[in-house]
Amino acid sequence: MCKLVEDFAKEYAKEYVKEMICDLVRKGALSAENGAEQLELSLEDFRNLLNETKQELVNPA
Repeated sequence: MCKLVEDFAKEYAKEYVKEMICDLVRKGALSAENGAEQLELSLEDFRNLLNETKQELVNPA
């Protein structure tokens, strides 16, 4: 059971970080390029992630 909880916590943390970075980009506090870099994604993949989470870039590059 502990392993199950640990795995859940790790996955939750990853998703939370993604949401926080997307939110920072949406608010203009972080560039899309920096957001992509932080998540180790290509800029295109990061923009797709933003679209999936129904968030938009404040200043698209």
